[in-house]
Amino acid sequence: MKKKLLIVVLLFVFGAVYSFACEMTFFLDGKQVVPGQTLSLDQGRSYELRVNFVEDHGNCPVEPEETAFLLAEEKWKTTKTALPLVLTRNVVWTDISDREHETVLVFTAQQTGKTTLEVIRDCTKKAGYDEIFYITVK
Repeated sequence: MKKKLLIVVLLFVFGAVYSFACEMTFFLDGKQVVPGQTLSLDQGRSYELRVNFVEDHGNCPVEPEETAFLLAEEKWKTTKTALPLVLTRNVVWTDISDREHETVLVFTAQQTGKTTLEVIRDCTKKAGYDEIFYITVK
């Protein structure tokens, strides 16, 4: 009986932690894309990646501006013009509501080859978020 109760409690705890993670959605030029998939881009072309996230809990200690975008394991900023994808506009977050936030990353695919884009929200209060896109520029 104690074993069953322990299992139920653990399932509840792990389920509660998972349910408090941020929900993020991504749209590349208006088409929804999912972390883990490979994005195929054309060299020299400009793109818009809309990032929307909803906090699944109140009083989130991580501001939207603390979301990290790592391209090829480097912080993705407009000043880093040697990266394969050049960010052409600073990251600016818009509050859609108290718990929903959005930004549009405008960039140009500068170099052919393969790279990664990692999106990280390091939340000490709840589960946080860490996902990756695989990118191929042709």
